[in-house]
Amino acid sequence: MKQHLCSLLEEFKGQAGYINVEFTACNELAGLMYEWLQNADRGCESASYHDFQRTLEARIDHLLDVYQYAKVQGDQVWMDELKERLRQLSMATKSFNFTELCHKMILSNEKFS
Repeated sequence: MKQHLCSLLEEFKGQAGYINVEFTACNELAGLMYEWLQNADRGCESASYHDFQRTLEARIDHLLDVYQYAKVQGDQVWMDELKERLRQLSMATKSFNFTELCHKMILSNEKFS
């Protein structure tokens, strides 16, 4: 996520004025984590770490299905966008620090918004 955020900030470097960018709309993992943390804030049952893992896996499965559809349609631009979104999520599934961070967030019951 850090690398994606840095490259996004680089895109706006040198532009004058105020720029409003929602990173959760630009990064698949950030968006998924934001949704999950909102549930944790509300004390929803679906805010456990294991539920996040299932949500992450379900999102990956969904994006793979959509990718197959885009492939059948021959839409290379859409396929490239989906590949990037899948890459962002697949990196999270391999990250021990990410797993530990999510677990700590649930245990600490901190407010995130």
